[in-house]
Amino acid sequence: MKPLSLTLQAFGPFAGTEIINFQALGENPLFLINGPTGAGKSSILDGICFALYGESTGKEREAVNMRCDYAKPDLLTEIILDFRLGEKDYRIRRLPTQEKPKNRGEGTTTQQSEAYLWRLENSKEGELLAVKKVKEVDTKIQELLGLEADQFRQVMVLPQGKFRELLMANSKDRETIFSQLFQTQIYEQIQDHLKERAKGIIADKQKQDTSIKIFLESANLTEETQVSLELNDLTPKLAIAQAEKEATEIAKMEAVKHQESGLNLQKQFDNYQQKEVELTEKQSQASIIEQNQQQLEQAKQADKLLPLYQRYQEEVNILATLTQKSAENQQQLTKITEAVTEAKSLYEKAQIDFSKLDQLKKEQIELQQYEKHQQELIEKRKALKVAEKIAKESSQVLQKAQTELTQNQLEKQKLETAIADLNQALITIESQKATLKEHQRQLQDRQQLEDLRQELDEFTRQQNKHQKEEEKQREKLQLTQTELTTMEMYWHLGQAASLAQTLTQDQPCPVCGSCEHPQPAQGSPDTPMITKENLEKAKQELEKIRQKYQKIEQELVKVNQKIEHHQQAIIPLENSLDDLANQAIAYLQTLVDDLTQEINSLQSQQAEREVTETKLATLQIEITTLETAIALLNEQVQTDQVQTIQARSIVEQIEKQIPEEFHQAKALDKALTNLEKTIQSLTETHQKAEKDYQKQQQDCLQCQTKQLEIDSQCQSQQGKTQTTETTWQNALQSSLFSDFTIFQAAQLSEAQQTAIAAEIESYHAELNALQGVINQLKIELTGQTTPDLKQLEIDLQEQSQLFTEKSQSYQQLANRHQQLQELQTKLNQAHQHQAKLDEDYKIYGTLSEVADGKTGNKISLQRFVLGVLLEDVLSQASARLYRMTQGRYRLERPENQRAKNNRASGLEMEVLDEYTGKLRPVSTLSGGESFLAALSLALGLSDTIQSYAGGIKLDTLFIDEGFGSLDSESLELAIRTLMDLQSHGRTIGIISHITELRDHMNLRLDVISSRLGSRVKIVGV
Repeated sequence: MKPLSLTLQAFGPFAGTEIINFQALGENPLFLINGPTGAGKSSILDGICFALYGESTGKEREAVNMRCDYAKPDLLTEIILDFRLGEKDYRIRRLPTQEKPKNRGEGTTTQQSEAYLWRLENSKEGELLAVKKVKEVDTKIQELLGLEADQFRQVMVLPQGKFRELLMANSKDRETIFSQLFQTQIYEQIQDHLKERAKGIIADKQKQDTSIKIFLESANLTEETQVSLELNDLTPKLAIAQAEKEATEIAKMEAVKHQESGLNLQKQFDNYQQKEVELTEKQSQASIIEQNQQQLEQAKQADKLLPLYQRYQEEVNILATLTQKSAENQQQLTKITEAVTEAKSLYEKAQIDFSKLDQLKKEQIELQQYEKHQQELIEKRKALKVAEKIAKESSQVLQKAQTELTQNQLEKQKLETAIADLNQALITIESQKATLKEHQRQLQDRQQLEDLRQELDEFTRQQNKHQKEEEKQREKLQLTQTELTTMEMYWHLGQAASLAQTLTQDQPCPVCGSCEHPQPAQGSPDTPMITKENLEKAKQELEKIRQKYQKIEQELVKVNQKIEHHQQAIIPLENSLDDLANQAIAYLQTLVDDLTQEINSLQSQQAEREVTETKLATLQIEITTLETAIALLNEQVQTDQVQTIQARSIVEQIEKQIPEEFHQAKALDKALTNLEKTIQSLTETHQKAEKDYQKQQQDCLQCQTKQLEIDSQCQSQQGKTQTTETTWQNALQSSLFSDFTIFQAAQLSEAQQTAIAAEIESYHAELNALQGVINQLKIELTGQTTPDLKQLEIDLQEQSQLFTEKSQSYQQLANRHQQLQELQTKLNQAHQHQAKLDEDYKIYGTLSEVADGKTGNKISLQRFVLGVLLEDVLSQASARLYRMTQGRYRLERPENQRAKNNRASGLEMEVLDEYTGKLRPVSTLSGGESFLAALSLALGLSDTIQSYAGGIKLDTLFIDEGFGSLDSESLELAIRTLMDLQSHGRTIGIISHITELRDHMNLRLDVISSRLGSRVKIVGV
């Protein structure tokens, strides 16, 4: 992946729109991102990472916090990145969640995050691959790059401080850092999961043991064997108790039956007596029933006369209603007559007032004309106020700009004076740097000379030791060789004597083939007996001594070569140092430290000068801008004043066309409103008076007509009423009722008649039913005697008590038997579960111990994986460190790493010094050497992560680190390494603010900060 162009808008410290054209830097450039602290160098990397993944490089800031505080409210924060993958170009655009002004009205609204991805065709937007949906764009980017956000940060941005920390950390701390860089927390999670699973199994076993104990305690037992013993004892007892319970239950049921029979018989005797009492009471109610029968007959006679009486009452009510209507209508007619007189008077008065309407309308037209002038006057007065306000604001802006210009000019004088003072102080910095460089070289040569001398002394001691050992081993070898030769001779003599003993006359010798044996070998008692085993053992011993001798010879040759190499290396150093060759190192170190401190002070002043120059340049731009603005403002103020005078003249002309009392809009509005109300009131009053007068006349006529109709109806109704009254009186006199009062008392409602009839019928039915029940009971109780209920109750209680006792005895035994059976089942289940837990622990317990590093070499699973990754990283890093240190240092892992004293191990790292051939801790490296080692480690890690990311190749690398700890030679080597990376097709960007690095690199992105935000300038193209 190679960036082509980056657009940052209202992002980080960039208030406006900054476009960084990486293609302008050339093909695979090595460039510096330079600028003061806080200017926004790292924000460029944040922009690239945010464009691709919606996150910053360090993950310290959320997307919603990336907006520039200096940006205009209506300028949205957005990032656009054009990048190349292989032969294809792409463009991605992102907008984070942010607040923006509303399109209408005041306040803000939330702009939700958006993302767009295009494939570019001839540098123009072509196919739209994903739109708006952030997650969809994130997924597409991961598919294209083959990297997640964390992996991208690791291989593209190298934060050197993190790798120096990794370089110097112990094994435990290195595990934490390394796991973050390689995202190997999954292996630690596996360890934790296995450990928790093993702990859980142990806890479950403990719970099962506790459960078994609780089960036994709940049954008042202490041993599991007691369960089966007690069950065997309970079984026959339970059978006997059950038989006794069933026998007592049968006896109890018989007693219950006897008692129920006695109770039923007693109920029959009681019922017979009760029914006879009820019959007597019922017979005593006969006279009341007779009275009810007579009342019912009278009510039926009254019902026959009732329609005639009701007809008469209806006619009386109609006559009363007509009489009431006549009186009410007469009163209404009187009121209407009075209202007609009053309405006529009001109508005549309204006719007189209505004649004034024409004059009032003329006055209304005149006021409406004034109103038009008044509206124009209001508009012109508003225009005058706007002109006066604009003129005032222009004057204020001009005054403010002039004040700011004066302040900036004073500030410019101060900055120019400060720069002149700093230039004077910095005259000697270059000569001081040259002197420091020479002293550093002398100190380095003197330190190297001292190291070589000490190493030469050590090699000389080793040479003497090896020479003595070589001489000793040579003598031992010669002696052993002589002894072996003697043993071989004796062995051959012994073999000849043994062979001679087997020779037979006229039989060929197995050695020479002769059949004659004139002088066979004879064994001697003084000759030692040497076996083949003795001879082989002596040869093996000789070989061991020879190998040891050869090894010492080789070591002596190596030591001699090292002595010669060191002697040759010492001579040019002594010649170069001359008198300083024997000077104390501390003296040279003091010179370097003092001069370094002085140069650091000068460099601080130099940095201060750069900041001051930047401020001065920014201030000069502001002064020029202000001067231009002031000139424009002067013209604007004059124009605004002329427009104000013209607006005031127009207002005065309009005011002359309006009477003075109507200059104010409120006065004119009030007069016009009052006049309009008067006209409207006169019109409405005239119309209402005319309408009311006509209505009252019509109402009076209607009321008179109605009175005539009511009088006619009253006369007709009086005749009808007299006729119905005569008919009713004749019918009453012919009935059994002597007068109207008796007739009225005899009347009953239909419901009352029904109730009385039902009561009579119910009485006779109940009387007959009681008589029938009594007759039936007499038949049933014939020959029966009253039962002894008390004795029956005593018999039942005795049987019930006996049954209860037997049931309780049986239930106690049954409960205990069931409890023991359930306990036995629970114990069996618990033992089965324990067996399963034992099998599980054999698996998970063993895996947990292995993964947790409690067996073997005591190395955990995660540390083992990290160790494999570290081997790959060190392989890449050592090759680079070897080149950067001119063949002196390599990074290696010590062999046989094993935990000691329960300390974390497995990720130790040492440096191999080729000058001495020894491994030593990385902490012994100097500041510059440790930086080179950390840089090598970072580059090695970047290469390794890319290889583990499926072969993804990132053509761009950013190193976010100051190079201030390096001397000039080490800095040159570091840059040479980066140039080597560049030559292999990588774009390399270094983020730093130190002067030396800027002097070495002409191709730069300068980040310039100001009070209005930062901007980016490409230098060296």
